[in-house]
Amino acid sequence: MLEICPASTLKAEKLYFKGFKNPGKEAKGIREIILDTLEKRFIKEISRNARKAALENADGDALDSIIAAVATHRALKNNFRVPENKLYKLEGYIYV
Repeated sequence: MLEICPASTLKAEKLYFKGFKNPGKEAKGIREIILDTLEKRFIKEISRNARKAALENADGDALDSIIAAVATHRALKNNFRVPENKLYKLEGYIYV
């Protein structure tokens, strides 16, 4: 089991913008920037349906799912390595 935090993943990629989980054109534009950047950096292509869902869903659940998939892929690619830290052994580790 992996713990993923979409907000932390966005912050790690310098893609966290306040207000992206709001209704309206501005928030939708921010979600589009996030999707476009994720697609350039990590995903060959986001399907039309997934893109539409992520853009239209103002609560951000669809976009969070895409971000979680990116974080999971990165964890897998890195063999689920966790930095050495006593706290992670006690509290766990959030993959970003």
